[in-house]
Amino acid sequence: KAILSSDKTEYMLVSCRARTWFVVSLLEDLFLEQIGLISLELFASGFRHMQILGSRHFPTEVWRVLGEIESNASAPHELFDVGARCRRQPDSCWVRYIKVRVLSHHEMDDNSFCA
Repeated sequence: KAILSSDKTEYMLVSCRARTWFVVSLLEDLFLEQIGLISLELFASGFRHMQILGSRHFPTEVWRVLGEIESNASAPHELFDVGARCRRQPDSCWVRYIKVRVLSHHEMDDNSFCA
């Protein structure tokens, strides 16, 4: 389903066992410093460890690692700083496409779905 939507009843729901990744397209190249995560689903497990990658082009075989983040299972809204790596390599953090690889999920109440 939707990853980004103004309708809060639409959201991405996948099997927690699936190798999950998704790409978000921005309207223009941006210097990425922070990533926000909102999880309002109460009856599914959430993504825990995620790798954030960026590119100026899509499709592409070459993604630059911008950071790795770990979410808090009980926090519905989080903001992650990926700017530290970007400030060391400023040319590599201008991106138009952000790829998120889900590396693990929170184990909650035997949920087989992640949101």
